[in-house]
Amino acid sequence: MIRRLRLKFVCIVMAVVTLMLCAIFAMVFYFTSRNLERESLGMMQAVAQNPMRLGGPDELPEGVRLPYFVLELDETGAVVSSGGGYYDLTDEDLLATLTELSEGRFTGVLEDYGLRFCRVLVRGTEYLVFADMSSERSVMESLVENCLLIGALSFLAFLGISLLLARWAVRPVAAAWERQRQFVADASHELKTPLTVILSNAELLAEAGGDEALRERLGGTLVRLRRQGRGFCLLSVENSGVPLSPAQQRDIFKRFYRADGTRSGGSYGLGLAIARGIAEAHGGRIWAEAIEGGNRFCLRLRVQK
Repeated sequence: MIRRLRLKFVCIVMAVVTLMLCAIFAMVFYFTSRNLERESLGMMQAVAQNPMRLGGPDELPEGVRLPYFVLELDETGAVVSSGGGYYDLTDEDLLATLTELSEGRFTGVLEDYGLRFCRVLVRGTEYLVFADMSSERSVMESLVENCLLIGALSFLAFLGISLLLARWAVRPVAAAWERQRQFVADASHELKTPLTVILSNAELLAEAGGDEALRERLGGTLVRLRRQGRGFCLLSVENSGVPLSPAQQRDIFKRFYRADGTRSGGSYGLGLAIARGIAEAHGGRIWAEAIEGGNRFCLRLRVQK
């Protein structure tokens, strides 16, 4: 049971940790992607606002960190002029295809070409800016690899911590479980003792010839079994000793109660409590009486027909 409880604790902790790590990495991935997209679009809009400053392949305007090119469109959407660096802009068919694919949208991504585009209207002229996404994709791939590595290491670290925490958290439960097992074992022992005594005394009752002979055979304890009323029998056990007070006669049948004279013994104060439970379960009654020079314990039960 304790082992299953520890395993359940570890599984719950690791499930929570896994969900948290996935949520954190998803947020990092999302915000990083949006930030790169925002920077790319900002750069493209800045380029479109100053189309006359476009330089050669090695002369990027200030604030521009990505390869790009710009297409100037006429009222019909045809390419009028183009400019930018790092791209061969002599392929008119390619430029026409890119323009057609980006038609009807202000921003977007052309996955097959690895380009992000932005459509900007400046002083009545429409410009279509394209920026390369290779570096952006490289950053995201590197981010995913790092997240997977960090996630795996974090998972192993939390697994080790959860195993240690499981031992610490379940320790009180294990102690309580051991005490419960000990209690059941002690209760079983306490139950066997009175049952053995009752059976032995019943055999002696059948063999004894009288009260004095029975008292002598039982070492000073007198056991009687007789009918009482209609359909009942009464089993009484008398022994010598200090008579019980009225309070002790009532409390002696409570669990774990022991009279002052028996506190140093090995009893756990369960025998009479168990006997009362058995008697009541069978519709009977058990009680104690103080007599001269000792005490009498009585058990009244219905006789089976």
